[in-house]
Amino acid sequence: MASPVAFLNGEYVPLEQAKVGIMTHALHYGTGVFEGLRGNWNQEAGKVYIFKIEEHYERMLTGCKMLWIDLPYSVEELCRITVEVVERSGYQEDLYIRPVAYKSEEMVASSPKSSVTMALAPPPKVGAVIVPSLLMTYTSLCPW
Repeated sequence: MASPVAFLNGEYVPLEQAKVGIMTHALHYGTGVFEGLRGNWNQEAGKVYIFKIEEHYERMLTGCKMLWIDLPYSVEELCRITVEVVERSGYQEDLYIRPVAYKSEEMVASSPKSSVTMALAPPPKVGAVIVPSLLMTYTSLCPW
């Protein structure tokens, strides 16, 4: 039986504990970057194969740079975290994985100092949606 897990602030937590506040910067200003990855369950191998995971995270990190979202993870680390979230969640079916990186400071104002969060967690399926919640918060400075 699947039990969705998220990666939030450097820890794996039950999906229902991964929350975003109503005052989150990205909610008000659209300061976020997302990707959509397909995971296909292989019954013979007993595991999920994720399609072009490295390419998706390379593109996501490029988008993050454009919005001054400086994630503290490499493509390889994001791939490893994603696989871990999928395995811990226990899905044995095809998945849609939706990682999101966003400005997570809870203030409705522009600020040169802002927190950033990476969210990745598996919601229930259409064929199971994994929004692996790589939620990581840290502060970065914008040049403006």
